[in-house]
Amino acid sequence: MIFLVLKVKMGGKQVSSSVAVLALITLLLVVSVSAKIPDSTLKKIQRVNSRGPYLALLTVYPPEEAAFNASKIFKEDEKSHVDLSGRRFRVGTVNGVKVIYVRCGVGMVNAAAATQQLADFFNIRGIVHFGIAGSLDPRISYGDVAVLKRVANTAVYDWLNPKANTTHSHVTKDDLIIGKYHLPKKGNENSNSLGRVAFRGERFFPPKGEPNVDISETWFNSTEKWLGLASQLVHTVKLNSTGLPQKAKVVVGVNGSTADISLENLAYRTFLYDEFRVSVHDAESSAVVMTSSSNGYKVIAIRGLSDLSGADKAGTPSYRDITANNTVAVLHDFIQILHDNGEA
Repeated sequence: MIFLVLKVKMGGKQVSSSVAVLALITLLLVVSVSAKIPDSTLKKIQRVNSRGPYLALLTVYPPEEAAFNASKIFKEDEKSHVDLSGRRFRVGTVNGVKVIYVRCGVGMVNAAAATQQLADFFNIRGIVHFGIAGSLDPRISYGDVAVLKRVANTAVYDWLNPKANTTHSHVTKDDLIIGKYHLPKKGNENSNSLGRVAFRGERFFPPKGEPNVDISETWFNSTEKWLGLASQLVHTVKLNSTGLPQKAKVVVGVNGSTADISLENLAYRTFLYDEFRVSVHDAESSAVVMTSSSNGYKVIAIRGLSDLSGADKAGTPSYRDITANNTVAVLHDFIQILHDNGEA
């Protein structure tokens, strides 16, 4: 740690306090990150950050990125991108707002890792997470776009002994009793040796809490002010309904469910909706919102509905691309709203 010693006089000359602080920050950055990150990358990050702060945009997989690129809303500075741990963080503007965009990759680990990289390395003011997802709610359908009020990780549970007499659930009124979903019915529910699943909350480290002390949390909220501003989208954004079975709409303030599960089972879909009252299912949102909240950043999740998570009929056409485009349209208008209200 001898490299952290900084003298105010260098080469016999007095160094200003601002220069000294900048030098110290640079040294702290160098010693606090992996030695595998090249010096050239660290210097590039420093140059990018000097032009910030930025609004961070985080999406998931190639079809969403393709819609984002095709929309032409992103004016990229192609010389300023940063390649870090296999991901490319792209720098530019949307509606004149400075942004850093990254595609995190599918799943909760990827989502949390990319969010933490944004928090650790870049000069950001908040994170807007966007992408497509599945609908669990009969009120929202193909091509609709949901702005999430809160989201839970519904893959945090105890798989109980089927002979257990008491519930362990912390967050639902009922366990998932797998035997209830025999189709066709075969005897009573206790005959299924898969037993029961009891849900519980995440272990969360609050940004202003006691160090190394976690608390149990089920729901992670989008930033209240941003959610309030997003309510304007219901009346202003224009979505494409071409080829959809209904007119596409924006829905603000619904609950989301996240798990590393491709949800194609109607019985489980019904259980999640009945117990959690969740309208949207994906594999990343809770990780992004939880990680952002733990670092004290403003955050919101915007998800378009491309399928019905197990309720789709056989032969249903894919609405992925039109939904991805609608999601980007909502993103575009939301960034403008943030800018108009001094939030970006």
